Amino acid sequence: MAKRRARPPRHLIIHLKDRNGNLVDYMTAEYQLKDILAKYEMVIKSLNEAGFTQVSSNIPVVAKSVPQVTTEAQGQFCAVCGQPMEFKQGISAKTNKPWKGYFCKIKEHKPQWLK
Repeated sequence: MAKRRARPPRHLIIHLKDRNGNLVDYMTAEYQLKDILAKYEMVIKSLNEAGFTQVSSNIPVVAKSVPQVTTEAQGQFCAVCGQPMEFKQGISAKTNKPWKGYFCKIKEHKPQWLK
């Protein structure tokens, strides 16, 4: 008989312990999974601030991508304000695909994405 391939979870379960030592499960619906995973660290921080500690979850720990900023001048300038832009690149935490582009120091200005 052929082995079944493990499927990714369709919902998130985080096993927690409250201040009194009681075990509590934090569960999401399938439609919330993508949003929760994108904000996983913020969700855990909020739960910790509320007095819960994480025991385990059904999601493997994945290292978030940290943008690598080059310090050399790239010759790119923001189309809105004219300031020099910084080159950043990394791997998307949502799609696991590489990205790169030039970013203005003013975060409201749109980046110039590279292919």
